[in-house]
Amino acid sequence: MTASESLIHLTIRIVCDTPHGQSCGTGFFFQYSTSKEGVTIPVIVTNKHVVRGATTGYLVFSLCDDSHNYIPGKNHTYQISNFEKAWIFHPDNNVDLCVLPIHQFYKEYKPDEYNLYMVFATEKDLPTTEETNEFSHIEDVTIIGYPDGLWDETNNLPLVRKGITASSLHYDFNGTPCFVIDAAIYGGSSGSPVLIYNEGHFSGKDGLMIGTRIKLVGINRAVYLHPITGEITEIKQHNTALGKTAVSIPNGLGIAVHARKLLDFKPLL
Repeated sequence: MTASESLIHLTIRIVCDTPHGQSCGTGFFFQYSTSKEGVTIPVIVTNKHVVRGATTGYLVFSLCDDSHNYIPGKNHTYQISNFEKAWIFHPDNNVDLCVLPIHQFYKEYKPDEYNLYMVFATEKDLPTTEETNEFSHIEDVTIIGYPDGLWDETNNLPLVRKGITASSLHYDFNGTPCFVIDAAIYGGSSGSPVLIYNEGHFSGKDGLMIGTRIKLVGINRAVYLHPITGEITEIKQHNTALGKTAVSIPNGLGIAVHARKLLDFKPLL
């Protein structure tokens, strides 16, 4: 399996029933190591706000055969009641992350002909402090998910977008464990993995490096909005600041949580 093929199978579409209607977000598969050799803890990662208030959730899994070969056009939707309560929220209220342990899925759901198809990121995919220090202050990033709920419905595959870091990965933006990306981010992209993905070559501190580099650097959580005044004939600046606008659109800047915050879940699992 190529690196790019692995990445397009990293995510899962999350649909939620809430008191305010149905919503869609992005999750991705992640695997934690344990002290026992060969034993890992598989989870789905997303944002708290994606599942908060959800009464029922739907996880759309791709399927594979017994040899773990992906089967195009086959998927299964797994329904979970009391969806919000199934997730473990990050203990810091200011960190918009949560995880869903999914080891039970292997036991509770085994199709007669197929298996659930999942490709996991692992702790080895998180950049170390040394690797982060070697990043450029302006890096290309890849974002995978379901913007506006859109996806390849037939093959149950996400959409991939590209961008750059708008704030440096070396620092916490405005004192929070986040950074800003310049990319086309829309609703449904919440929970999308933000990756540095270079295939063939990339720039390193010692010059041009040959090879493939994949690092999970963040999880998208929000998008900045730019106010549009619409058809109103005369609006003063202070009125716009008070929210008296007709519409708001994304301004091309997304906010992502640094991926290192995923390690905070290990003591809770």
